[in-house]
Amino acid sequence: MSTRLFMPLEDPEEIEFRARDIVIGSVLGVATGIAIIAYLAQSSGSRHRALLAVVCVGWVLVSAGLCLLPRRRLVASRWREPFFMAWSATVVGSIAAGVVIEGRPGTPLLAGFILPMIFAAISYPVLMTAVVAAFMLVSAAAASAVTGQSSENTTFWLMALAFAAVMGVWQARGRERRAVQLADEHGRSQRYLDVAGTMIVVMDAAGLVLQVNRRSCEVLGYREEELVGRDWFELALPADARTAARAAFAAALAGITLDDASPESPVITRAGARRSIAWTSRIVPTGDGVGMLVAGEDVTEQRIAQERVRHMAYHDALTGLANRAKLEEHLTAALARARRSGSSVAVLYIDLDHFKVVNDTLGHAAGDELLRQVATRLSDCCRASDMVARHGGDEFMLLLTDIDGDAVQTARTVARNLLRTLETPFLMEGQEFEIAASVGVATFPRDANDLPELLKCADGALYQAKGDGRGTIRFPAAERASAAGQLTLSARLRRALARDEFELHYQPVFDVASGRAVAVEALLRWNDPERGMVPPGEFIPGAEDSGLIEPIGDWVVDAVIAQAAAWRALGLAPDIAFNLSPRQLRSPGFADRLLGRFSAAGADPAQFIAEITESAAMADPERTGPLLDRLAATGLRLAIDDFGADFSSLARLRDLPVHELKIDRSFLRGVPGDGRAAAIVTAIVALADALELIAVAEGVEDQAQFEFLAAHGCALAQGFHLARPGPAPLVTALLGPDLAHR
Repeated sequence: MSTRLFMPLEDPEEIEFRARDIVIGSVLGVATGIAIIAYLAQSSGSRHRALLAVVCVGWVLVSAGLCLLPRRRLVASRWREPFFMAWSATVVGSIAAGVVIEGRPGTPLLAGFILPMIFAAISYPVLMTAVVAAFMLVSAAAASAVTGQSSENTTFWLMALAFAAVMGVWQARGRERRAVQLADEHGRSQRYLDVAGTMIVVMDAAGLVLQVNRRSCEVLGYREEELVGRDWFELALPADARTAARAAFAAALAGITLDDASPESPVITRAGARRSIAWTSRIVPTGDGVGMLVAGEDVTEQRIAQERVRHMAYHDALTGLANRAKLEEHLTAALARARRSGSSVAVLYIDLDHFKVVNDTLGHAAGDELLRQVATRLSDCCRASDMVARHGGDEFMLLLTDIDGDAVQTARTVARNLLRTLETPFLMEGQEFEIAASVGVATFPRDANDLPELLKCADGALYQAKGDGRGTIRFPAAERASAAGQLTLSARLRRALARDEFELHYQPVFDVASGRAVAVEALLRWNDPERGMVPPGEFIPGAEDSGLIEPIGDWVVDAVIAQAAAWRALGLAPDIAFNLSPRQLRSPGFADRLLGRFSAAGADPAQFIAEITESAAMADPERTGPLLDRLAATGLRLAIDDFGADFSSLARLRDLPVHELKIDRSFLRGVPGDGRAAAIVTAIVALADALELIAVAEGVEDQAQFEFLAAHGCALAQGFHLARPGPAPLVTALLGPDLAHR
């Protein structure tokens, strides 16, 4: 142990050792006092037994009181040596007083002088032990002389005490040498640890810190004495990592390797900073058994650098958008999802018109600022699942994923919104600057079946848009427009109809106020044996052109009637919506065929909703008006699909026997952040309410959109956020037994 006098102690081990010294001294004092009292109780030679007993009882009480002192605080202060000396002097003086009080030759009380010597040999450095020994011999000789002890008795006790003093000094010297050796070894090992450039922490089996090196203190921001003796996991680890770290620590001590254990874990510094440390560990012996030595390297900067490099590899340095590499990675995953689910993907290739003028007139710094502002506006127009990327120069790309419906119409609507967003003047260097853009669009699977071809089609469409006068939107020339392609598609569709390759998926429609599914929309899918699930955006236009949409439409009606019967058998009666094409409405005798199918199956038309596009409802009012009136008279309800996407006539809408307005999904994309989109949706909901129609929002993609619809009184909603389309067995679980017609 340390031999420094009148200096505070900082070593927790030494403080604990010295605190035990006080307890030992207390026990020795109490034991000696009790022994003397017991001697007095059996002896009749003392002349002042009562007085001596009072002294001994006081001695016992004072010695016992030592245990009540704040021992660790006392021994850590500079007053520990004066305290030990004062206690020893009190003991020696008390024994000498007892000898004088007893006042008879040959008193065994002289043996009590050995007590402070034992305590000194246990606790004191050599110098203090020698001082106590000298004081003890002088006090014993004086007490013997005062009480008239015989020379033989005095000589015997003085020689015994001198021997005890020599042995005490020798014991103190040996203890001090051992303490110095231990301190040297500790200092040497600490120097070895401090030389290491990594963090080194030694813990016992309970996770208490036994030793740390300088690097650990530097990383964590603590002093060594603030770490030693503390629980490592509570002090240095964040709360979210403690449980896993303790489990890994216990498993390592038991020789078990956890499969999910990571060699890298975080620590929390004194300042509250989070650092990443890569650890290695080894079981080591400790004073109380086994513990763990862990060595850690601070890899925080390395991880930050890696993340920066990864970000630079996949993002544009100027705008912070994804670059082409990241877009292609995202597009590959989107195409895989689309093939599995039968949805569509669209790529919009955007080129700023006359961007060179900005660089030439305002400089490259202004051009860079313009690109950043354009990137911000494009990002604000996207869903969370979409991606905007900078292709290079003044070219951007927008990826639309998981399109369930007409991909061409969706992409065209988004492209128009983008162009409108860019129409607002840009403010640069205190001046307003206007810029337009050209957009080329390609969709999967309509235009291409793989990534390279899809990007090539989008590039070709952009080239055509720029050649057509700029500020325009163009799609690639579809191969299906060729006669050979049309004939091939027609043959495949006829085969699909004959082989029953078509199937219906149903998307639930939810009541916004209650959150319950109240209806379903039937969506046509083509399960092609060669290509898998084909979305309607690829084959419906071809079916329209070839006239096959009529027999396919008849198949759809038969299928929804059969499914309604199947649900009725289960006690379910949801409203079922299906789509009618413009060609079906123009077909002679269509109303008779449709109503005949309902009648033949014994189905109630009031359970069904026929959806027609806005353009089909508004066109040729002399033909479509009477047809729609006849259908509505049977109880079949009518809905205007994609309302707002085409040109509308409010006067015509007022006269149509429609029941629902389905808000086009393109308007909901920017809600609630886009003020214009939010205003359009709010206006359509208000229009439907004024005309006593039901407003149905399509394409709800997140909770914020749903809450917006609820706040503005929209009655019904559907979209991926609420439920994806699926086969009838999967959708059945969402339908409640208490459904009734709306």
